Amino acid sequence: MSHGRFNNPLIAALTGFFDLFRAQPLRDRFGPSIRFDQQRVLITGANSGLGFAAAVDVARRGGHVTMACRSQIPEAGEAARKLSGTDTIEMRRCDLADLNSIHEFVEGLVRDEAGSMS
Repeated sequence: MSHGRFNNPLIAALTGFFDLFRAQPLRDRFGPSIRFDQQRVLITGANSGLGFAAAVDVARRGGHVTMACRSQIPEAGEAARKLSGTDTIEMRRCDLADLNSIHEFVEGLVRDEAGSMS
């Protein structure tokens, strides 16, 4: 049963091993000098792990971060604000496994954006 570009686990493992040692052309593309000033960035799963780290890093680089999470609201947002040293982080509830939650999330973004323009 194939779930991607590999149909053999050995080939997949060897490819991963090869990738560890080959040149990574995009590695330096997201270096420390990249800024997000005046940019709005939506990060899903931002209450923990990689999403949380990305939210903190983008906020440190000047971006306005919307953390879309299904739990740990507002604790994760407060922690991200503290670590990034900025208050340009907002949290919104969104459960990507629930279509109604996604619709409510988007409607809230549209409503708040329309309210800020008037």
